[in-house]
Amino acid sequence: MPASTVPAAVPAVQLDVPCVLLVDADEQVGLTIASLIEPRWQVLRAPSVLVAQQLLASRSFALVVLEAAVGSSAELFEGAAARPALMLLCQCAPDALSARAADAILLKPHTSGVALQSTLLALLGSGQIPG
Repeated sequence: MPASTVPAAVPAVQLDVPCVLLVDADEQVGLTIASLIEPRWQVLRAPSVLVAQQLLASRSFALVVLEAAVGSSAELFEGAAARPALMLLCQCAPDALSARAADAILLKPHTSGVALQSTLLALLGSGQIPG
């Protein structure tokens, strides 16, 4: 099942599968992350911080992956009751507040698929390859 962009009002998720929220307008990034962690975790893609905030308000996520160019962690988690683990994807150094809030920071496009997968699995609390 590929990563899907869902309207915030109607998240198309399997309720028994934990979710990872990807905040990135690039569909290819969602497909790549989904290929690394599904079917054990489901990836929902929000193309904007606004859509991501609506999704965060409607359900819980095991991890949020935020493309730093889309928005800051402060903006994303503004008013949130809880904050899941946060991984930043950056093309250059992130803002200081986002860097401090992040549990991991990976540089695009220099991070290998193996490093991306191992970081995702570490943040999700599993060293096992899904499947």
